[in-house]
Amino acid sequence: MDEMAARRASHLHVSSAGDVLLRVDGHLVHVQDVRFTPAELTIALEALAPDGVGEEINRHSRFDFTHVTPQAVFHLTVQQSRTGPTVVVRALPR
Repeated sequence: MDEMAARRASHLHVSSAGDVLLRVDGHLVHVQDVRFTPAELTIALEALAPDGVGEEINRHSRFDFTHVTPQAVFHLTVQQSRTGPTVVVRALPR
């Protein structure tokens, strides 16, 4: 999410089965050399989620939550697919 803020991207798309993409000025841009296994992405999501949300993500096929940093606010939509979690992160105005 640091690169997302630095590049002024509106969205970050992360799939455990594919490339990481940023939406910059309406265009999807690959983030080089970044890929997640399903386990790695699940661990990263659980670290960002508020307490107790990690279990909710594992129980439901789709879950939404907000992550706040000193620099920005992010809305995350997590969806379980057959290959593992898929995440769309949207930057919100602070």
